[in-house]
Amino acid sequence: MIGTIMNTYIRSSGFCRSLYAYGPQRSPHGSRKQPLSIGPALAARLRKKICPLCSMFLLSYLLSLRIVITNTEHTPIRCSTSLVCCRIPPFHPGAILILSQRDSRLSYSLMINRLGDCKCALIIAHPGHELRVHHWLETTKPVVLVLTDGSGSSQHSRLQSTTHLLQRAGARAGAIYGLFSDAEMYMALMNQEFAVFLELLERTANLLAQEEIDLVAGDAIEGYNPSHDICRYLINAALELVLRKTGRRIRNYDFPVVGSPRRQPGAGRAAPVEICLDDPAWQRKLEASEEYPELAAEVEKTLATLGQQALREECLYPVDAMADRAVHPDIPFYERHGEKRCQEGVYKNVIRYRQHVRPIAEALWHHAIGYWA
Repeated sequence: MIGTIMNTYIRSSGFCRSLYAYGPQRSPHGSRKQPLSIGPALAARLRKKICPLCSMFLLSYLLSLRIVITNTEHTPIRCSTSLVCCRIPPFHPGAILILSQRDSRLSYSLMINRLGDCKCALIIAHPGHELRVHHWLETTKPVVLVLTDGSGSSQHSRLQSTTHLLQRAGARAGAIYGLFSDAEMYMALMNQEFAVFLELLERTANLLAQEEIDLVAGDAIEGYNPSHDICRYLINAALELVLRKTGRRIRNYDFPVVGSPRRQPGAGRAAPVEICLDDPAWQRKLEASEEYPELAAEVEKTLATLGQQALREECLYPVDAMADRAVHPDIPFYERHGEKRCQEGVYKNVIRYRQHVRPIAEALWHHAIGYWA
C-alpha cells in the first residue's frame, strides 16, 4: 500500500524523470548495483514539496529501492533544519541516512545494506575494540576475529566480556579468537617469529574466503600499541592474499582505536563512512560499555576528555594498503612508553618499530603478493 502511494506520488511530482536521469550505477562485482544517488537539486525538491514527517516515509521508501541522497563530493547535504544527510563514500555497500526533526525531537538513523548479501568481518587485536564500532557491529552482525585475549600485564583475559557483548549485538566469534595472550604476542614480535605470523595470515585469509566475506573493518595503524598495528598489517595482507588466491576483492576499512573516532583531514584521504548514533543506539552502546568492567576506566576517561560525542559517532575509513606500508619516520608512542617502563623496571625490553614491527609487516605483505610469484 505504501509502495503504491509512493510510486504514485513520485510520478505525479516529477520525481520519476529526475530519478531515472541519474541512472543506476553498475558495481565492479557484476550484477550487483550501487545505490542510486539523488543529487542536491532533487534533495532541495524534497524540501519544497514534502513536509518533514512525510519526507521521512518517502526517503525510507527510496532507500528500499537502493536510492540514497548524496552529492558528488560525498559531503553532508543540509536540505532544511529537519533533514540532514550523512556522508556516503563511493562504492560503499551500505547507505547511511540521518533524519531528524529538532522541533519534535524526533531523530533516528538508518544504516542499510543494499548490495545483496554483504557479509562483514571485524578483525581486532584486543577484546574491547568492538566498542568503538558498536552500532556498526549490531547493524551488520559480522564474524569477529580477535588476535589476543587482552590480558595485558594483569594476566586477566577480557574475552568473556567481549563474548557477552557479541551475543547481545547478534554478532559471532570466529575461529581466530584470543589465540595469544598479550605476553605471547609481544614475545613473538621480540623474537621475530615469522612462522607464527605467516601461519596466522594463512588462517585469516582462509577464513575470510570460506566465509565469503565482502567487507572487513579493523584496527587502524596509530603507533599506540604494536599489536594494534600488526593487526592492521595482517588484515591488509590477508585481503591481498584472498584476492590473489580467489580473485575476490574484499572492501577494507579501519577505525581509530585511541582518542577521537575522527581523524585529522589529510591529503589523499578518502571520506569515511560516518555513523551518527541516535539516542537508542547511543544508550545501547553506553550500556555495553558499562557492562565491560575491564574497560570502565578507559571509557570514563574518554567521556571526560572527549565528551559524549566521541561515543555518538563511529567512523570507518577506506584503507589504502600501500599507504599503510609507508615507513613511519616518527618514533611511535609504544616505543617511548616502553622505554619509560624499562626505566621503571616494569619491562625488560622495548618493542621497536624498525627492529620488530616493520620486519613482520613486510614479511606478511611479501608472503601475500608472492603467492603467485
